[in-house]
Amino acid sequence: MQRGDIRDWEDALGSRCNWGWLRGCWGATNISPADIDFWVQRGRYHLIGEIKRRREDITQGQTILLSALDRWSTTTVFFLIGDIEDHEIWPTELMVLPGRLWRPCDRASFYKFCSGWYSHVERINVLAR
Repeated sequence: MQRGDIRDWEDALGSRCNWGWLRGCWGATNISPADIDFWVQRGRYHLIGEIKRRREDITQGQTILLSALDRWSTTTVFFLIGDIEDHEIWPTELMVLPGRLWRPCDRASFYKFCSGWYSHVERINVLAR
């Protein structure tokens, strides 16, 4: 499994799988395995996100999956839109579920969002001890 700081892109891309050979085993549907872009776990809590380039559609399947994950009481789910250049994302918009409100976002504000999530779950984890 790759960590967030990918040091060997060739190795990371080499571990990607084409699941097209499973087509048909789900009947006459478009079901396919999910690829989740961002997942951080701390204690019982999860921060899960889908990353998209600007003008790239969020598929119905991704919306269904992430909305279902958002129903877990220990999970925060987001969509992040931005420009991706040379494997680096430059965020432009963020939407945190369950709402459907997009808000402007850059690297500093996304860092603040992630840091705020971490501080929140750490307070809960300390209280639970």
